[in-house]
Amino acid sequence: MPDYYKHIFLVPLKEVNYDLLNKIKELSRYKTQQFGFLVSIQDVDSYKQCLAFFHSNHNIYVINPEQSYNRTHHWGYIIQYAKGNIKFDTFSYYFFGDEINLDKFPNITCRNDIYINDYYIDNWGNVKENASAKQLASKSFTYVLKKNFLFGKPMLAPLQKIIFSRTMAGSIFFDSQHSYVSDQLMIYHLINDGAKAKFIKQPFYKLNKKARAFSNCISLIDMLKQQIYLYIKLRCFAGVPMIMLRTIAKHIFYRTN
Repeated sequence: MPDYYKHIFLVPLKEVNYDLLNKIKELSRYKTQQFGFLVSIQDVDSYKQCLAFFHSNHNIYVINPEQSYNRTHHWGYIIQYAKGNIKFDTFSYYFFGDEINLDKFPNITCRNDIYINDYYIDNWGNVKENASAKQLASKSFTYVLKKNFLFGKPMLAPLQKIIFSRTMAGSIFFDSQHSYVSDQLMIYHLINDGAKAKFIKQPFYKLNKKARAFSNCISLIDMLKQQIYLYIKLRCFAGVPMIMLRTIAKHIFYRTN
């Protein structure tokens, strides 16, 4: 295996999913010295199948946690394993149902701690942005972030579009009691504690809403409660009505389509 990767994708799984494993195998052939993949599978039988499946792919690591983790604890476990066992500059998460285009992956200089891609993609032909390039160039990071939260736009989500430098690995912590917004809470706290963050516009990650197992199972009431909790933590009280309206609208749209 190479001693070092520019970027590593973290893939936490409960059990083997061959659709995703085939995607990872295909992606792993692209610039093998630049990109690595760490697949953590909790089910022991699935772990053994995954080891056999990736036995000839030298930039794919497969691990099995020694204990059972919930969703967010598994996210924390996998980055701590990566930090202690793999050399890399940056990392991000990769979840089942989503797509990655490595041709569009940004060239990161690591001058910042967190790189937040300002876009939302559920169709490669329809890239949606929260703020224009002109706004990002002329306004401060904090101003752009707060303004978009005020209008109910979650610029700190989804987690998969955000790139972290290795220096952030030891500070990653997810609030399991508020797992629907735990990624946004974590990123906000990192920035609030002094992490240097930058908005970029280099879309490489497409979210598949229909395959989001957790989002499709959580109730609308729980979504709203956690969104309100997030906005209280951010002290963005004026944005609560808007995020509630947007959450309800998205919930109805995705459940009826």
